[in-house]
Amino acid sequence: MDENLIGLAYCTEDVLEDFLTSFEKCPICGSSDRHAMPPAEEFHNRYTNAMASYTDADPKELLAKIAVFKCEVCSTEYCDPWLKRDFAAELYGVVMGQHRFGWWAFDQWASNKQEFSTSSMNRGALWTYLLEHAGQIDKYAEVNCPFAGFTTHFDNMNGPLEETERAEISDFIIGMREAYHESDQFAGWPKKLDRKAPPAPAPRNRYLIREPSSYYWGNNCVHQNTSCHAMATMLFNIKMTSFNEIETDAVDFDVIGLFQALDHFVDPMTVLRRALKAARIVIVVGHNYKSVIHKQHQFQFGGGLSDYLRGCGFAVKDVPEELIAIDIDDDQNSRCYLISEKENFDD
Repeated sequence: MDENLIGLAYCTEDVLEDFLTSFEKCPICGSSDRHAMPPAEEFHNRYTNAMASYTDADPKELLAKIAVFKCEVCSTEYCDPWLKRDFAAELYGVVMGQHRFGWWAFDQWASNKQEFSTSSMNRGALWTYLLEHAGQIDKYAEVNCPFAGFTTHFDNMNGPLEETERAEISDFIIGMREAYHESDQFAGWPKKLDRKAPPAPAPRNRYLIREPSSYYWGNNCVHQNTSCHAMATMLFNIKMTSFNEIETDAVDFDVIGLFQALDHFVDPMTVLRRALKAARIVIVVGHNYKSVIHKQHQFQFGGGLSDYLRGCGFAVKDVPEELIAIDIDDDQNSRCYLISEKENFDD
């Protein structure tokens, strides 16, 4: 086993059995009615390769062990068996403890680049579409990753960063790191960078809802000694909260965004319902629905999710793929929904 990937793991005669467990019911609707998906060419990536190295297993053998089923009720595709809870927590918290896509999006912004990946979507088109259906958005929140959604898009409304601004940001980040290294009792960098607020129609009040999950990167998501949450607070004036605090304080949002986040929760429908109670509209973005499931995820949405959610009493608007796709033919495109229990969407 690669010594850099050794965590709390232990080995037995059958290593795979130590790390995988059965999931016989759909993680979305709870139904056990399902059918097996035919074998497909496996998708290997950094996460699945790390899973294999961590368990001292052959990558092909490990992925072959994880079968995929499709729910007969809501069409969700999910893995059974899949990662045990403690293994998933170690994978996302230690072995691969950095949300690479979120930091990639941050780097694109900081470098004044306008490159896109298919999973990043056309954020400007999506925000315009959201405004058309939500009206004025004053209070806005996203869940867990501060850079997977609209954060950098809002800032880009001010236009590209000037060289002096980029230098200030660079100096600010360096200052945070130096303060960390110079103090045995580091309590945080005690100042914010004075960034001008993005113009309307960007929301004036922006929050990040931090919701713990064994399937998510959590507070350990750092890049060059700086956490994504600290970056969001210091550079973008994003306030931190949680669903518990929102419910205790009876805070209402116009919109909450779940950008490629819902499939990183043990109980995704509970998270969705909490978001729906707190906001007029919830935007949900799922991973690459046209391709085979990437098996670092337990599930991915199927084409019947909208009808299932409508059957649960929610209003659902499917965002047209051709509106937000970078490349309409790419099988890594994301699926996007507007969901509400307070609003009705016109067809």
